[in-house]
Amino acid sequence: MTAALKDIATTVEQLPTKDRAYLAERLIATLKWRGPLEVEIMVSGRGESLDDLHIIEINPRFPAWVYLTAAAGQNLPAMCARLALGLPTPARLEPYTAGRMFVRIALDQIADIAAFGQLSATGALPFGPISIASSLSTLPVSLS
Repeated sequence: MTAALKDIATTVEQLPTKDRAYLAERLIATLKWRGPLEVEIMVSGRGESLDDLHIIEINPRFPAWVYLTAAAGQNLPAMCARLALGLPTPARLEPYTAGRMFVRIALDQIADIAAFGQLSATGALPFGPISIASSLSTLPVSLS
């Protein structure tokens, strides 16, 4: 989980139940939406009826994990671009490949603020390679 409490990993799963598909189709038809749309649904109870499904968020964009669709065999951004350009698109998407995974990776870096300022202003570091040991020695906490 990230600080914003968002998922950092997503998997391709089985297609939604007929009630979830119906809810999504009804929402899209009611909104008269064309284009990328992410709908987050909370399932209560056993998730077996429409009464168990609750829309908690609607985002008028592709989700952050959209590249997973291409890895699973359904390139949604390419399909959307074809629609926008008026190019032919299939009536139904090809079957997708389950078992794919998307993982977002965050990398923390520690650096000297003056060196970062120089890099931001000029596009180059003012000196050669930075010694990690010397950078760590300036931290306000003991590492031993």
